[in-house]
Amino acid sequence: MLWQGNIASRPLLTNASGFTALDANQALTPMSAGPRAALFFNLDQCRAIEANYFIARAFDGNAFLPFGSYTPQALSGFVPPDPSAAALYTSGVIQSAELNWRRTECSCPLTWLVGFRWVEWNQDLSLVTNSTTVAPTGIGTRTGNDLFGSQIGGDLGLWNSGGRLTVNGVGKAGVFLNHAYQQTTGTFNINGLATPQGPASAQNDGVAFFGEAGVNASLAVNRWLSWRLGYSLFWLSGVAVPANQLGLANFSAAPPATTINSRNANVPGSSKLHGLEFEGSVLVTENWDARATVTWASSKYDDFIFNFVKPIAGFTQMKGNSNARFPEWSGSISTGY
Repeated sequence: MLWQGNIASRPLLTNASGFTALDANQALTPMSAGPRAALFFNLDQCRAIEANYFIARAFDGNAFLPFGSYTPQALSGFVPPDPSAAALYTSGVIQSAELNWRRTECSCPLTWLVGFRWVEWNQDLSLVTNSTTVAPTGIGTRTGNDLFGSQIGGDLGLWNSGGRLTVNGVGKAGVFLNHAYQQTTGTFNINGLATPQGPASAQNDGVAFFGEAGVNASLAVNRWLSWRLGYSLFWLSGVAVPANQLGLANFSAAPPATTINSRNANVPGSSKLHGLEFEGSVLVTENWDARATVTWASSKYDDFIFNFVKPIAGFTQMKGNSNARFPEWSGSISTGY
């Protein structure tokens, strides 16, 4: 199961009294789905190669305001009709692929790993207003982040009495190159007509941090089958998020803006996603094992932490920079040799 929390505040509209009527952190989301797969190739008892991939999409969130008079808060020149009703919609996609070299210390229950990881975190946010005098108008932005680089980490056995139950801790992290980009568009009320504005776009190449930590308990049902339950935390920082881009364009200028200073494309946010992951592991032969995973995720806005709980190992959590609430179901099948 996954939940996202600790959402950063970004006021979008205020009411006639000057109080925030709609904030970017108010979007609520249902569950979403995505697969996860992993492959382990054991060279011997001390060395292995690990590859895994996951993708989670949809993350659809929304929040609504009734008809009223609202004032925009730095929305690239967008002014909602008066009176109007407003709706906020968010969505996102996150995916990650990694390839690691693992080496187990023969003298202690510690496995070192070093490898390469790629992470993609894309989001959309749109604010739409409806009135009785003009077609729907609004403002929206799309952000993307492509992180890639090396990571190091370790897998440490925390408790093993020789029985069926074992506990281990996992941690890995790296500083990644990040290609961040954004595109902002709008539909403005100009002389009573809904008029498209933009797009205005920007990009920025910088660095971002991505890390993962977790504690897992594994129960061997028999020689061939085991289950895992645990908790993990993933976090990233230094990425572009939609809500922080909404005020960077100037569509009210004549002519409207079509570009944005590239250094403004990457405005770091912070997001959390929590969840549960259920996993089963079956030993097919002496060297190959197969694993199946089902994950449920629920998220919020600007801070994401993935938490996975697995009947064979883990509840994971992921902290990072993003801007959409979303829960999610996901499944995976993996094999190891």
